[in-house]
Amino acid sequence: MIIKFLADHLNYRETIASWYMKEWGARYPERDLSCWAETQTYPNKGKLPLTLVAIENGEIVGTVCLRADGMTTHGEWKAWLSYLIVPEAHRRKGIGKALVKQAEAIAEELGFEELHLFTRLDHPKLYADLGWKMVAKEDYRGGVVSVMEKRIKLTLSHSFQSNPLVTFFKNHPYIVSAAVATIGIGAAYLGLRNKR
Repeated sequence: MIIKFLADHLNYRETIASWYMKEWGARYPERDLSCWAETQTYPNKGKLPLTLVAIENGEIVGTVCLRADGMTTHGEWKAWLSYLIVPEAHRRKGIGKALVKQAEAIAEELGFEELHLFTRLDHPKLYADLGWKMVAKEDYRGGVVSVMEKRIKLTLSHSFQSNPLVTFFKNHPYIVSAAVATIGIGAAYLGLRNKR
């Protein structure tokens, strides 16, 4: 299985739109198939919104999106994981987890420090297993949703980042490796010496 940008596989847009309609069409009766395809699948790379697709043997087997807008009630959050779908025939193969992990990696590359999502699942084990934390339960669009977040980037204080010693070791990682190796050898030597 490979995970690619929808931007490079636009032939899958209608398939994804049909999955969306089946899953969420009752909540959005104003959207037909072409509306779902044109407005809710995102052929972008390097900026939000974007859609990822999982492909196996030339067949699409899952999808997920990254968007700037997830819930109209939380405009303060700027990056959302959205529209994760793996069709029934392809579940329990790790496809959903792989899609979420790839989306997290791309969000980090784009400079986001955290991601949010909402789900109508009572027990969103998939996300919890990947380190997502529950932050709220809210009534949203006619039902209760679980709102979750994940920190995807550790933010160091500006004063720590600009510390000359930190900058030096970031620019010379081989020195850190050598120091760790030296400490390890020294500890092993002392351990052998103490056994005598």
